[in-house]
Amino acid sequence: MTDVTWELTPAGVKVYGGNFSHYREQKEIELEVALRSHEAARKELKRTQATAMQEQQRAAQSNRNGRAKFLNGSIDRMAAGLMKTKAEVSSGTAKKKHEAAAAKANQKVAETKVKTTKVTSIQLEEKNHKHRNLINIQGANLKVSERLLIQNIQLHISSGDRIAMIGENGSGKSSLVKAILGMENQTAVLESGEVLLTPAMKTVYLDQTYKLVNRRCTILENMQAANPDLSYQLLRQQLGHFLFKYDDVHKSASVLSGGELARLA
Repeated sequence: MTDVTWELTPAGVKVYGGNFSHYREQKEIELEVALRSHEAARKELKRTQATAMQEQQRAAQSNRNGRAKFLNGSIDRMAAGLMKTKAEVSSGTAKKKHEAAAAKANQKVAETKVKTTKVTSIQLEEKNHKHRNLINIQGANLKVSERLLIQNIQLHISSGDRIAMIGENGSGKSSLVKAILGMENQTAVLESGEVLLTPAMKTVYLDQTYKLVNRRCTILENMQAANPDLSYQLLRQQLGHFLFKYDDVHKSASVLSGGELARLA
């Protein structure tokens, strides 16, 4: 369905030409190459460690040989001391060399390690609700202050439906919603035709300016007013889900940004 795929990871964005199937093929190739590189780096580290071990064993053996020659009288004390000093210097130089090689090999192993990102687990429970008729409007007219805005409205909404109303400013979108909900102090009404609303339907009207939020109260107070039956712990938990944590819940709603108001509402 696409001709380019963007992969977003903690390391950044990587763009792949082609559709999703092509992206998956490229990812498999990349993974195979990465695994081979990591395996090669691990083998190099083992080889470096083995070489370092062999050098240490040779140095230890050379030291033992020099001491044995001194003990059996083959060489004098001065010659034995020179052999020991030479062995120690050689061993120290070799040790630094191998430590540098091992550090480099370890870094290569770390760089080639295939990194995985923990995926956030999101579970959405599907509730087996039977589809119920919520709103049924047949042939009604929308009037605002005796002005006819929309004629012959045909609208049917069942549980589970998601509907968007699209139209120019002033065409009556908000007025229609308010008229359907029968909101108080509204001049918008539905006349004629048939208007049926299920009695058990619970509705919330969220307008563009979030009038639902009382600006004179704090975030927590707004939450408590809207959910009087919830315990304090559950209120804080729900606010936390919407990124209102710690002392933020005591902030006045009057200082919230538009995005924060939307989350609170």
